[in-house]
Amino acid sequence: MIIDPVGPTSRLGIYFFYDADGVVDDYVVHFLRELNSNLSELIVVCNGKLTAEGRARLSSIDGAQVIVRPNKGFDVWAYKAALDSKGWEALAEYDEVIMVNFTIMGPTHPFETMFSEMDSRDLDFWGITVHNGATFDPWGTMEDGYIPLHLQSHFIAVRRSMLIGTEFQSYWDNMVPIESYGDAVSKHEAIFTKRFSDAGFRWSAFVDTADLVGKVYYPLFNMPVDLIENRGCPIFKRKSFFADPTVYLDENANQPARQLIDYLHDSGRYDSALVYRHLARSSNQYDLRMALNLDEVLSSAPVARSESHARTAVFVNGAARDAELWLEQARLSATDADIFLLLGEDAEIEGQVEPSARTLSPLVRVVDTRDGSALHMAVELSQDYEFACFVDAERDQPTFPESIQYAQRDQAREAVLASQGYVSNVIDFFETHDSCGMLVPPPPVHAGYFGSLGLDWTDDFEPVVGTLEALGLTVPVSPEKPPVVPISGVFWFRTSALARLIDLAQNSTSGTALTTGQWRLLLPLVVQGAGYFVHYSMPENVARNRLTNMTHYLEALNRRIGSGVGDRFSTVDVRMSELARLSAVYSPAQLVVSVYWDRGEGFGEGDKLSLPYDQAGVLPGGVAVEFVVPAGVVGMRVDPVEGLGCACRDVRLEGGAGLILEGVNSMTALGFDVFGGDDPQYLVRGEVAEGQKLRLTIGEFHVLPGEDSLIKLLGGALAEVEEIRWSKSGRLAHKLRAARKRLRRTR
Repeated sequence: MIIDPVGPTSRLGIYFFYDADGVVDDYVVHFLRELNSNLSELIVVCNGKLTAEGRARLSSIDGAQVIVRPNKGFDVWAYKAALDSKGWEALAEYDEVIMVNFTIMGPTHPFETMFSEMDSRDLDFWGITVHNGATFDPWGTMEDGYIPLHLQSHFIAVRRSMLIGTEFQSYWDNMVPIESYGDAVSKHEAIFTKRFSDAGFRWSAFVDTADLVGKVYYPLFNMPVDLIENRGCPIFKRKSFFADPTVYLDENANQPARQLIDYLHDSGRYDSALVYRHLARSSNQYDLRMALNLDEVLSSAPVARSESHARTAVFVNGAARDAELWLEQARLSATDADIFLLLGEDAEIEGQVEPSARTLSPLVRVVDTRDGSALHMAVELSQDYEFACFVDAERDQPTFPESIQYAQRDQAREAVLASQGYVSNVIDFFETHDSCGMLVPPPPVHAGYFGSLGLDWTDDFEPVVGTLEALGLTVPVSPEKPPVVPISGVFWFRTSALARLIDLAQNSTSGTALTTGQWRLLLPLVVQGAGYFVHYSMPENVARNRLTNMTHYLEALNRRIGSGVGDRFSTVDVRMSELARLSAVYSPAQLVVSVYWDRGEGFGEGDKLSLPYDQAGVLPGGVAVEFVVPAGVVGMRVDPVEGLGCACRDVRLEGGAGLILEGVNSMTALGFDVFGGDDPQYLVRGEVAEGQKLRLTIGEFHVLPGEDSLIKLLGGALAEVEEIRWSKSGRLAHKLRAARKRLRRTR
């Protein structure tokens, strides 16, 4: 069917929208206004909640009908809801019905160009882009066991020739429940094109990527700039900017998101501010930094550009004896900045600074912080400037060798005040990147600092989140994903990005109990709450050293656990996860040994003796527990650890004649009693008596992962064991026997 280019086109657009907070951002309104000029009618279907302001913004689009429904069925059932609301008889009157959703942004080229081209093609259905499919089924639910090449469901247009057919109507009338993202793809998106193509309907994609079939899985995700610049693609994927870097690293070196945002920013094909504002509100800071590669290497040499007239300041907090080196560096590199020394000790102020002069030199002003927070005062004073640098010069408690801390301070100082050229490039970066609110030195990776990488939250998550709530900020955070933390206590910032802290300072009940480390975790989140991004930044010498050190770490890890045959990092990561679970490190306080009492009615959680290992007698590699049998006990059970699989050796119960420990749900292999499940149990055989003084000893003890991982990791070793005694562990025994057979067949 060809759309008549002369007469008016009757085209219905169905737009699926979802936002966890019910907020309609500018990119949605912009997209719909541009699309709507090519439609005769628009229905917006919102799954879940929608704010009053959001509804008003959607309704402001000419002729838009808004439907709000429960958040069920993903985009598939949202489309179905709109189709059902019209009915097949009414739908048959349209030349074309478009199903499109919020997961794409644009346009980067006029939609009119696309519609004009596709109207001229003799088709029954079409889309903008295709996924090239895969030879496997990642969800285990594809009927044919693979993903066929298909139009992507973020934009599919269906013409009257297909709308009136029983095949299309039956497809939607009998749509199965969609319970997950995997369902949405495997039960709709991935099968739609093949199903209707096999039924004889003609289809095409606007963006021609036929040359990429068999070369890449997902052209729009892997090559967005190429599709926009060279193939006229009018859209790009929203998730490009926060997708798990593991996916990118396995397919394209984690480059496309940064390439795309830089291209949009530099080319002007799309207002990148629409992207920045949406992402700052809706995305986790860790995801943004990883996907967008927010690690900037700025030159230490001056770069020719127009002269900046921005007002800048440097705030150094700490005793003058600690701040001296920082002040000298600021004088040399931030030559156009006003420099402030924040002093909070009486002796420092009275001994070094005349009250009338309030300066240490013509270039340094002194601020008395005895009546408040140095950081809050710096932020308040910074509002007279556009950009500022904050330095916490107070030294950490010295550790041996102190060269570890010297190196950390040197790198931090270089990352903010390396030279006049570097500082001018910092200011230029702020001025040319309106989305940037803070530049932070990268975390140190040498010595013990390495152990903190990715583990910044520790026990600080709840206090920081509580302060965010007190500030009225709803920045997406997760205890599994740390923000871009100024670990060294130094950073550059756009002064408007931290202005919210002034409100916090005026409300003395909020945030005052935070530790220094918690404040450092909070600051980048406040910046994001103000609508800005946080980047790591460093000069070339710091980047060079960091790259060398991190490459050394990666090579060392790969030498230990890599196969040497081209493992992807995702493969090695899975292997490390399994090994970590197998040799999990638990503190003695986290491990609990329990003795259960049977007083004639069986064992129960309410009648037992439990001791953390640190309260029991800890042996080298094991544990010892002494106890007295209470009255009324007719039987005992010993759980060597609660809630974890384990392997035990030399387990004994001393002090009672004839008492024997028998593994209830274990197997014996390589001299160990191996418990694959998370409820290991020994039953005590023999007679127990009130008042018996018994001593339980576990000579050697190891935490193990669950059954499936245990089989995977130990299967090879177990295949070599000729004699294995099986206890009451039928399912695990069956799995391991099967594993042994498989191993033998492959030899």
